[in-house]
Amino acid sequence: MRWCLLAVALLLGACDQLTPPERNETPQSSTPGLVGSAARGAELAQRVCAECHGLDGVLAQGGAPFIAGLKQEYLVKTMLDYRQGGRHHAVMMERAQALDSLQLADVTAYYSALETPWRGAVADRQSRAVLDDAAAREAAAHIVTGCKSCHSRASEQQQDQPIPSLDGMPLEYFLPALSAYAEGRRSNDTMQMFKDRLSEAERYRLGAYYAARRPQVQQAAAIGSPQRGRSLAQACAGCHGLDGNSLNPHMPNLAGQPAVYLRKAIADYRDGRRQSPLMAGVVDRLQDKDITDLAAYYTRQRAQSALHVNLDTMHQFDVEVDGRRAAAACESCHGETRPKGVPRLNGQSVEYLVHATLTYQRGERKHPAMGQIPAFYSDIQIEQAAFYYATRPVANETRPAVEIDAQALHACSNCHGEQGISADPTQTPNLAGQDPQYLLQALQAYARGERQHEGMQNAVAKLDLAQLETYADYFAALPAQAVKTFLPDAPQDIVDGRCSMCHLERGTVSTPGVPRLAGQLESYMIAALKDYRDHRRDHAGMTAMSDVLSLMEIQAVAAYYARQ
Repeated sequence: MRWCLLAVALLLGACDQLTPPERNETPQSSTPGLVGSAARGAELAQRVCAECHGLDGVLAQGGAPFIAGLKQEYLVKTMLDYRQGGRHHAVMMERAQALDSLQLADVTAYYSALETPWRGAVADRQSRAVLDDAAAREAAAHIVTGCKSCHSRASEQQQDQPIPSLDGMPLEYFLPALSAYAEGRRSNDTMQMFKDRLSEAERYRLGAYYAARRPQVQQAAAIGSPQRGRSLAQACAGCHGLDGNSLNPHMPNLAGQPAVYLRKAIADYRDGRRQSPLMAGVVDRLQDKDITDLAAYYTRQRAQSALHVNLDTMHQFDVEVDGRRAAAACESCHGETRPKGVPRLNGQSVEYLVHATLTYQRGERKHPAMGQIPAFYSDIQIEQAAFYYATRPVANETRPAVEIDAQALHACSNCHGEQGISADPTQTPNLAGQDPQYLLQALQAYARGERQHEGMQNAVAKLDLAQLETYADYFAALPAQAVKTFLPDAPQDIVDGRCSMCHLERGTVSTPGVPRLAGQLESYMIAALKDYRDHRRDHAGMTAMSDVLSLMEIQAVAAYYARQ
């Protein structure tokens, strides 16, 4: 009985952390080198793990990672981390604490022994062949003519009716969907017309035609909150991708689909008109407003097609091209000819600019224009615009110096510095050279409680208008200084210089205690890297590797490994 506990403990170097066994039996795994019984582990997995990870270890419900075939040492260590609070996830902590040591050995033996392929973001070979199969696409021309009356972007019917966009839809999803209509497993009066008209070969040609097309941009939904929809979409990321671009070709893309179609499809799953084991439990509790907000979020996302992406290369951020494009909507106010009362963004830190923009996007700060423009920006676009302004040259305007009492200035200089240069510009903005009218408006907003910040509200609570004007003029007259900004590294340099040291080339590591990354779920890796960067997960090596990564770099690294 005790030999298996000792083996697991030795694997982890954590003998004193294991719960004493509750069963007088010696687990034996059918797979050499594993501790525990994979057969008993399968029974446990059905009750404890399958809801999120599936019995095959690759369900990825709600963004849960693929775990099939991971080393048992790593799986056990992860469960112990959840059990002891080293990693934070309410459900995982509950499940880990409910397992005794023998059960822990059994369930990890089961998942470690699985050989289920990780689908990641790799399109199947059948789908890859579509781009080279011009003959198949040409042969579908007469079929496509009948589809365009409904599925064409130019069709007025598609704008008002719940009809999906098919351009760029993976062949692996498209063909089973067509077959479901042909075989009566999905019902639609119009689609029933094609039930007996398309042969299997014609279905393939039709799927090839649409899979090879680039996705089209949809009109934004007139109703719903995309910001709230983004939060709700976290539960869908495991199957449909973080932004609605599915990383699994067997799952449909939601990004860029017409909002009216998305609303109907989600409601049909919720109300039982469409059936799917994967959707069950995810949409059951959604209210009509939730569905409307989800649709508003997904229809605003730019659809992508894996067939039109070079999976072996990663685009490096270009501040003049990508940054300028992301900042285009901001330039009319924050450009070189700023109106009075508009803050200067040039030279501020990327982190602060991102944080400030998100407070407007979330509605925590109120402004007529800023409440509208960032609403359509993704987190990546916000960061790209922030890099653009952080690297723009700072031009000082000549203003008369303002005398101010050093003791009175103390309340400001603690955070913003005596010369208006913050000691930590990632959290506190530089005020030197800022627009005086904007500074005055901001100070007044804090004094009235319209902007929330306990320190700022306390600092200005007892100041009258004349004093607020003096502070604003003082900082505006100081010489501005740009925050030193490091542009994102080339994604391949990050992978080669940092990640490969532990995870080896392409993330196909076999070292005990280090997880495989090749083919892992992209949305999960993004969340994990952000947790390491922001110190929500404790690991000295991972924190050191990720604490300076931008969201663009994190996404690029995750995309690289997901596509291996």
